[in-house]
Amino acid sequence: MCSLLLFFVPLGADDMSGSNTQDLGRLPLKDNPTGQGLFLAALGLLGVGAVMVYSASAGGDAGSPAARQEIRHLAYAAAAMGVMGLLWRVDYRRLARGGTIGTGAVVLFGAAFALSVLVLIPGIGAEFNGARRWLRIPLGAFTLTFQPSELLKIALVILLACWLGRRGEQVRSFRRTFLPAAALVGACVGVVAVQDFDTGAVIGLVGCCLLLVAGVRWYHLLTLVPPAAAGFVVLVVMNANRWQRITAFLHPWEDTASTWQLRQSLIAVGSGGWWGKGLGNGTTKLGFLPEDRTDFIFSVICEELGFFGGAIVLGLFALIVVFCWIAASRSRGVGRLLATGVGLTIGAQAVLHAAVAIGCAPPTGVTLPLVAAGGTSLLLVAAALAMVISVTAHRGAHDAEDPA
Repeated sequence: MCSLLLFFVPLGADDMSGSNTQDLGRLPLKDNPTGQGLFLAALGLLGVGAVMVYSASAGGDAGSPAARQEIRHLAYAAAAMGVMGLLWRVDYRRLARGGTIGTGAVVLFGAAFALSVLVLIPGIGAEFNGARRWLRIPLGAFTLTFQPSELLKIALVILLACWLGRRGEQVRSFRRTFLPAAALVGACVGVVAVQDFDTGAVIGLVGCCLLLVAGVRWYHLLTLVPPAAAGFVVLVVMNANRWQRITAFLHPWEDTASTWQLRQSLIAVGSGGWWGKGLGNGTTKLGFLPEDRTDFIFSVICEELGFFGGAIVLGLFALIVVFCWIAASRSRGVGRLLATGVGLTIGAQAVLHAAVAIGCAPPTGVTLPLVAAGGTSLLLVAAALAMVISVTAHRGAHDAEDPA
């Protein structure tokens, strides 16, 4: 998270002052419908998340306020709102300043990749539910957990946007652009997928889509099919736990331990009907559905708020994707790819999470952005959306050059 401070480094006192908006070429939020839409949709999802995580925690054990997940989630949600309120004012192009790619983008990606490697080392990375994905950060009497793969997911989008957005016609070159870009995406997928295959798959999907949007020839991507297939065999087919998820998805109603989560999720979604059982009246959260505040929060939403509640949540995500598309369509170069990458990342996670909850995809560990419990994800997604709002707010969004 400290790497995000790079976004603030070039700031002076005038940059944070609303009185200098016109001097900076920054469009005020009140005159920026696209930025307003992104901000309000994100606030709506943060509000839904705060309420539903609290409701899903009703059946949990009581403890000190700092140890209770719903209280921690509320604090992170408030911090996420503050992050959006501050970072959207910063010119996103400052990440692309310096060098061929941009010093800020390179340093941020380097820190994220190093932390993602560090978490794999036994004794350093914290292991939960058989997976080593987190770093523990002791802060006196409290301990924070940080998931480096969440930072790497955003940092890769920023790096690709800052690099590919300034390649011009060279972006179509197989040797000069596609090979190094594919190697970069492959390295990120490899380091994450070892312990978190689902997040690694999202990173690979978004990376490939961003290459296409940037102008890479589509048939160049076909060369990635054999290594992707080999990776799937090694990381999924030959991994007993992950392969059980596939078989559970294919046969969800078999009475086995591996199908328990999926069955309970389907029961929760089905029992909610059109209007739900009512906020706080769900029963699957009473020990029946593991990971109800994270991996299956959408199931709790559907049980308590029904089909319409789930549709509203997905509608808010659709709005975010649409507003990111509008931001991208009105921008060029770095801004266009940055808005596209952030929209793809959030949209892909939301669709995959909901698909798992309703039995249309094998169970994964992909959480619902801005809604599910998890401080790392909340803050980083908020920072990513703030950069997209910055794309819509700065006149430089229509200019591929660096700010003066």
